[in-house]
Amino acid sequence: METVLTKEPQVVVVDIGERQMPDEVQRLRNGQGKLLDHVERIIADLVAAGAVESTAQPVVFVVREHSSPDDEDDEDDDDN
Repeated sequence: METVLTKEPQVVVVDIGERQMPDEVQRLRNGQGKLLDHVERIIADLVAAGAVESTAQPVVFVVREHSSPDDEDDEDDDDN
């Protein structure tokens, strides 16, 4: 019996962890701005750590969360 080992691509998830200003998110969508610089630094760190191959093509998904009534209450608390 022959065993063939294949290297499956791994998913790397990076959570920036903080909310970003809408203008910065729009610049990221346009391939510009501080967030893109941040993404590029994170990718370089992942390559240096061996988590991502240097020849890998970076792909960035920009998503939004649906707000819930609880989220609106939390935002009010931040203003105090």
